[in-house]
Amino acid sequence: MLLLFFYSPIKSKAYNFMDVNFYLEHNTVYPKHNKITTGNKAIILEPKIMQVLCFMVEHQGEVLSRQQIADNLWPGSIVGLEVITRAIFELRKVLKDDAKQPKYIETIARKGYCFIGKIEPIEEIKSQRLLPDSFLAKVSYKAVIITALLISIIILFLVNAPIRSVKDSPESTVKPSNYQSTILSDGIGEIQSASPSSDWSKILYIQTDANAKESVLILKDVTSHQYSILLRSSDLLRSVIWAKHNNASFFIQCESTECKVNKLFTDNGTIQEIYSTKSKLKSIKLSPNGKQLALTTMNNGRLSISLLSLESQQESPLSINKKTSNYAATFKNSGSGIFYVQQSSSQATINDYNFANKVSKEISTKFSKVTSLQLEDDGNLLIAGQVNSLYSVWRFNIKSKEISQALPISAGSYAYELVSNKAEKQLFYLKTSSNYDISAQGLTKYINLNQVNSHANDFYGTWSVPTKTLYFVSQRTGSYEVWNHKDNKNNKLTNIQADNIRRPILNEKQSQIAFVASQNNQLKLMVYDIKKQQLIVSQNLAKEAHLLSWSSGGDSIYMSIASDNIYDIWQFDMISQQSKIVLLAAGLILKEKADGSFIFGDINSQQLMLKKVDGATTIIKNFKGLALLFRPHSIKLNNNNDVLYYVQQDAPRIKVMSTLLSNAVNESPKELFSLSANDYVTDLGRHESDFVIYDHLESKTSQLVLLQAVN
Repeated sequence: MLLLFFYSPIKSKAYNFMDVNFYLEHNTVYPKHNKITTGNKAIILEPKIMQVLCFMVEHQGEVLSRQQIADNLWPGSIVGLEVITRAIFELRKVLKDDAKQPKYIETIARKGYCFIGKIEPIEEIKSQRLLPDSFLAKVSYKAVIITALLISIIILFLVNAPIRSVKDSPESTVKPSNYQSTILSDGIGEIQSASPSSDWSKILYIQTDANAKESVLILKDVTSHQYSILLRSSDLLRSVIWAKHNNASFFIQCESTECKVNKLFTDNGTIQEIYSTKSKLKSIKLSPNGKQLALTTMNNGRLSISLLSLESQQESPLSINKKTSNYAATFKNSGSGIFYVQQSSSQATINDYNFANKVSKEISTKFSKVTSLQLEDDGNLLIAGQVNSLYSVWRFNIKSKEISQALPISAGSYAYELVSNKAEKQLFYLKTSSNYDISAQGLTKYINLNQVNSHANDFYGTWSVPTKTLYFVSQRTGSYEVWNHKDNKNNKLTNIQADNIRRPILNEKQSQIAFVASQNNQLKLMVYDIKKQQLIVSQNLAKEAHLLSWSSGGDSIYMSIASDNIYDIWQFDMISQQSKIVLLAAGLILKEKADGSFIFGDINSQQLMLKKVDGATTIIKNFKGLALLFRPHSIKLNNNNDVLYYVQQDAPRIKVMSTLLSNAVNESPKELFSLSANDYVTDLGRHESDFVIYDHLESKTSQLVLLQAVN
């Protein structure tokens, strides 16, 4: 796409900066694209946050109150001033501006904010040309104008054309609705659960106070934006819902050994215990008649649904598949049953369960992920989920099975706690956004992390020592693909538009890379030939698998698959494309030596084992007594099999350690790196010096969003 920009000099602050690209020192701001770039790194902003920036730039040097900003950018809308606070917070984070020593946005105590940064308009953006300057020099000025106009028309057509997001589904249509949004939270605190009252005048929500290590239950008035704290607790609070009347609510409170369902009277703060259980309660839903609760419970790593009678306090499990996770119970208006989600490794099946005959009927298999389920009316479900790599809020017609897009959700964000008020054309949800970046230590000579990471999720980095190349997974194109980074350049390898991709592994020759991907609701083992630049294997998998390593000859792949024996090791043969079990209860680590013997991890005994070709097994390293993070790629042997790298939990940090196996009994382990407890190690080893690659949560926000449909 060729984009040409023509600018006039900025002569006054009345100039509309939403129409012009400009520099803020080393940052380039593209308001029409809601984008800020620094070098080769691009960050996409929410449209309103970009408007706040441009409004402040237009009034450079002036002190602007939060009310002034809100009145100018949200005229006629009810917006809490904390929205402005969040926008300033986001802008400072993106621009790397220190509130105590600001370069761009200065806080004026009790008055507001003042933009103090240096602004420079861009006369011409050569970096956005796809044609060389030598070609443009030969094109007449008139031709350039005509070309720009034609392309502008094409762009406008593409932007406004309906997006057929549900691919390969002829009965599916996309019908986005227009909504006016009101943000009811500041986006700083982490919100766990939220629920609007029946008349939509109030919001109850649970927020985590990280500093005090408490859960806080808050009541907020939608009109005045005033709030009151109803409960603070060191226990874990979750899943708050309103009772049939606006003066009472239900919520879950979990201690170390039990969880309780409580009833809270909002007018006087009285709390009444309704039910207690040793199981881990995750969520609750109230029936239309107010006499039952649907409980979602975590047992043995799986979610299950049961009914709790509020009159008898008796819990009754539903007769549904116990071998899968079942969640998101949503009562029918008639009270005759529920809709719920059954989750497998790569597919979220929507089911209809009838209380009378205790029969569950499958009604949709088009979703690969579902985060929220809500009955809009007797004929339609609202589903926040992923269909063919696109995550949105969808409208699902129960009778025709037609799926249409009800509300687009930006990349990296998810919708929870959906509530619909169809009569008033309102929609409420809890929006969470996160951005994972790849971090590394010991490889700064080879990796420019500022160029690797994008505004979307980037993770699962793995390092190729021979080729000095970083391979990783990224969501920057909207779906998940495998990328690499070499010589300060990023290159997209695959074009599979996956719903998700697990951590890839390289063969010994560094010529092929294997990974497990979810694609079109199917879990697949894929192998990409780096030299041929093509996918050479795409094999369906029946169960979730963690790829561990390639065989020493490169003709097979070892993977760990969950079973009744915790984890078994399977071998996938590249020639026959068949799999077989090679080790039972072997854990999440395996390396094949040149002589055909195996080094593997035993989770039960917390030992690193050697299994020789003749079947004899010996202990290499005993990890008993250590808080070892026993997970894929957190334990690694060097090529000579004499140095062991591993990750150890040492709250509130995690440590990357190494030890010599030749005299492991006498030698003390060596601490190499210290990381935060939330960092997830994806690769470790040695390249000239010791290194570690890990996923780091760069940002995480949650917002309460109230939407009003507009014509």
